[in-house]
Amino acid sequence: MPNAEHFSKFFEILSLGLTVALALRLFLSGLFRSYPVFFSYILFQIFEATYPLFIKSTSQDYVHVYVYTHWIAYLLHILLVAEICRLILARHPGIYSLGRWAIYVGVLISLMFTLLTLTPHVNPRAPQISHILPYYLAAGRSIDFALGIFLLLMLAFMSRFPFRLNRNVVIHVSVYTFFFFATWLGTFAHAWFGMENAELFNLFLTIAACACLLAWLVLLSPNGEQVRSAFPTFTQERETRILEQLDALNATLMRTGRKK
Repeated sequence: MPNAEHFSKFFEILSLGLTVALALRLFLSGLFRSYPVFFSYILFQIFEATYPLFIKSTSQDYVHVYVYTHWIAYLLHILLVAEICRLILARHPGIYSLGRWAIYVGVLISLMFTLLTLTPHVNPRAPQISHILPYYLAAGRSIDFALGIFLLLMLAFMSRFPFRLNRNVVIHVSVYTFFFFATWLGTFAHAWFGMENAELFNLFLTIAACACLLAWLVLLSPNGEQVRSAFPTFTQERETRILEQLDALNATLMRTGRKK
């Protein structure tokens, strides 16, 4: 009877197939130009899924590649959230610039705090990999935590202002937010409950990834770049008033940036 490991293998193969299909769709449709970081992330996911086929999992090289590729993945996550901020605030570059720096500073503060609190509890006499791994895992969780907080703040910000976004952006923001928090929840559960349920958590993460990849593959389209929608919907009078406030804030930030 199939167990969690068998299901995981099936969904891992399905995930790779969907990732390749999504990369091809983004490239052939020209959407990769509008979402360059997202496209780079999808290509990197293909590399992450295939490199274990060429390196023995028991070798030291595999461990090093695993650590380095995950650091690249964390960097891409940061850039992805910054790209989402840019897509939402495309008409307000002053606010976007502030938001982008808030992402970088927030991640840096979270990293510094995590590493400073972890250092007294790490045994310096442990083997090199064991010595580095706690820092690596804790740093990854702190990056995810900071990005998760920023995504929640972005969603709260979007709920207050009637942004005119194209359909693709609304879909991308919604799917990526679900993908991010599903990944974060799975990683947190894995760290909290330990290795006993690792196969079950990996299955959950893979199924969530497949669902998101399928949503991106089916819902993103060239026509979606043209269809505009307001998020959220307000009365015309209130929308005009709020947009004037947003434009005023953007103009103030732009002037402040030029003075610097």
